[in-house]
Amino acid sequence: MMASAIEDLRPTEARSEGQRELAELQQIRDALRKDRVATTNRGRHLRTPVGKRVTKQRLRKIERQLKVIDAEIRRRLGEEKALERRAEILTSIPGISDITAAGLIVHIPELGTLTGPRAASLAGLAPVTRESGHWRGRSFIKEAGTGSAGCYTCPRWSRSTSLREKRVST
Repeated sequence: MMASAIEDLRPTEARSEGQRELAELQQIRDALRKDRVATTNRGRHLRTPVGKRVTKQRLRKIERQLKVIDAEIRRRLGEEKALERRAEILTSIPGISDITAAGLIVHIPELGTLTGPRAASLAGLAPVTRESGHWRGRSFIKEAGTGSAGCYTCPRWSRSTSLREKRVST
């Protein structure tokens, strides 16, 4: 058992300069997206005209910054052949944009090196069955295993979504 586990261990390649820069841009993008949500939520409860105006200005500024970051992410993806190839493969999947592909490359760098079930488990999309002896639990999809990869693999599931909404019928 232990020998098979050791055989599965493979050294991972060090991140290239392009991957590190892409990760930094993705971190900035993630922060801007969170800021946009927080600003929008705060704006819903404002009553004063000046508060509403400042909030609208802030949201426009965030959108402009997101466009700049998105353009830079696209440019960086095209600069490095390995990143470009991985992004090309990911964007061939319907519904995956180049920006989503960049997020997946950054947050789940193991993609492309794992089998399907392992990749699904790492992304937090594999059903987990809770069982012990005669006790049979329900299967569910756990929160994403790698940081914020869950927001890229299934964006409709936010951290505030209850586990009940994610249950998988068995």
